[in-house]
Amino acid sequence: MAPSDPNVTGPNAFLARLGGIVWGGASDGQNLYYGLTRGGMAAVQLTTGEKLWYTSFAKPGTRVNNSAATTAIPGVAFVGGSDGKLHALSTTDGHIVWEYDTAHEYSTVNKIPAKGGAISAPGAAVAGGMLFIGSGYAVVGNNSGNVLLAFGVE
Repeated sequence: MAPSDPNVTGPNAFLARLGGIVWGGASDGQNLYYGLTRGGMAAVQLTTGEKLWYTSFAKPGTRVNNSAATTAIPGVAFVGGSDGKLHALSTTDGHIVWEYDTAHEYSTVNKIPAKGGAISAPGAAVAGGMLFIGSGYAVVGNNSGNVLLAFGVE
């Protein structure tokens, strides 16, 4: 991650090599959070570029692409992956707070068959106390689907 303008200099200009940023990160005003194509999520301190933490989601011998845009709310950052999993991480230390596997069949309100799959490109949206995520991005991981999922607080 680096400033987009190569002429930017001074105390707030930095370069943090995280490896594999594609669709975009999120900020909570203190830190930046990025899903990575090498799998997992990393946090960088906003003003210094210091890498704060990295959490991998891949199991040994597997590869997961977490290139979807990241979404942050106070205390939690969300990112989806090519395996269809949506992860919520603590912004403090990167531990996994919650995860949900979206890659399965669903019963829908309109009775049309639906299946989740890979999550990439657009990230989750948060509005009105709900989290919304599309699942089934066929370009990444050949894990196609066609659902929009909505999660609320229990």
